[in-house]
Amino acid sequence: MEGFYYTIPSDIFFDKNVSDKAKLLFGLVANFCNKYGKCFVSNKYLGEVLDRSEGTISRLVSELVEAGYLKSIVDKKNANKRTLTLYSKMNIPIRKNDYTYTQKREDNNTIYNNTKLNIFNDVISYLNDKANTTYKSSNKANQRMISGRLDEGYKLEDFKIVIDNMVAKWKGTEWQQYLRPQTLFQASKFENYLNFTKTETKPNKIVI
Repeated sequence: MEGFYYTIPSDIFFDKNVSDKAKLLFGLVANFCNKYGKCFVSNKYLGEVLDRSEGTISRLVSELVEAGYLKSIVDKKNANKRTLTLYSKMNIPIRKNDYTYTQKREDNNTIYNNTKLNIFNDVISYLNDKANTTYKSSNKANQRMISGRLDEGYKLEDFKIVIDNMVAKWKGTEWQQYLRPQTLFQASKFENYLNFTKTETKPNKIVI
């Protein structure tokens, strides 16, 4: 995420019994917590930030809870709202002014999410225009694919280059069906598509 940093205390960082993914999740959760080490962020939102499914986030939260680094409490009287509380032997640096920090986080999230929504629209519109498709920018699966690449540092122009490269290669061929978000923007192929040379000959088999 641009404009943010993760805080991972050394006792967690060097804990060999905790997976690297769980450590990263702890750092992300800490980023959203108030001065009391508590936050109310959902698995869905954490998954969108890390480009992971809600099921994966749920398992990582459970891993941290079992390791004693997180406490998770669900308030059934308040629409099952969940509170995550940080636990560590080390002091976790968190903003001193609860209101200021929370308000700044909300403002940053609003700006960040609005920017992403604009990029979702631009990317899908560009794809539809170039490939004669009708994908929707509001589709959550499409948003997750694009969001994942944005969180890796790619920009709008990179998406357009990928689309241009693969439209030039696949449009009008049997591979045209793969001119879709789930193929073009997948994590394992995006960089290859970005650096694709248009003068390359077509492969004998589909590579997606």
